[in-house]
Amino acid sequence: MKRSILRESTVWLLVLLGGVWGLTHLAGCNTVEGMGEDVEDVGEGVSSAARGADDAN
Repeated sequence: MKRSILRESTVWLLVLLGGVWGLTHLAGCNTVEGMGEDVEDVGEGVSSAARGADDAN
């Protein structure tokens, strides 16, 4: 019985933390366009790192 209650509260905690993370992320970029730009910046960073690793070999 205790194990079930612990598991259920853990699931709710994860849902709550995910919701808070999602809301703060959306508030940070303000718009879908801003979120797209954030994703694009991450992609460019990954591409740059990959080119640097390729050049090192």
